[in-house]
Amino acid sequence: MSQETKKALRTKAYFLLSRMGDAEKARLSGQLSKNLKTLFARYALEDKLLGVFSPLAEEPEWFVELAPGPWAFPAWRREGEMVFKMCRLEELESRGGGFGPRVSVPPEESPVVRPEVLLVPGLAFTATGFRLGRGGGFYDRYCAEFKGPTVGICWEKQIVDFIPQEEHDAVMDIVLTEQSVYQGK
Repeated sequence: MSQETKKALRTKAYFLLSRMGDAEKARLSGQLSKNLKTLFARYALEDKLLGVFSPLAEEPEWFVELAPGPWAFPAWRREGEMVFKMCRLEELESRGGGFGPRVSVPPEESPVVRPEVLLVPGLAFTATGFRLGRGGGFYDRYCAEFKGPTVGICWEKQIVDFIPQEEHDAVMDIVLTEQSVYQGK
């Protein structure tokens, strides 16, 4: 039952996101990034090593109001394990696109690091920190071992009342949008 519900939620989220124009995304990204900067200052996170993500076309550009990295971006090992590698945004390389979206990843030679704070994308979140990802489980597996704060990043329209949970699903400490900061778990 929960897999069917998650599939329906993903379909709805993709539809909502596809209707956002570039101007709206740019405007809302600026607001979200200001909220993130305020959050970092409030919790003294500015000097922590951030584990971040390179936004896909429909995701917020969380970085527009922040001082430039370097940051830790996700990369994948051959076994499908997600790790984080240190680099600057402009050093990311575009890969993939065969059976999924093209993604920007750190260069192969970038050093593997352990982030202290993790920004996590998602298709939907609840105000209490439950997350609906894209279905690969990469962030769920990484968060299971991660010891620092996790911050879900999304648009306000991606906040939903309910997401069915399975034992392996990660729950965010905070969910941040262009309008609000929600305290998760």
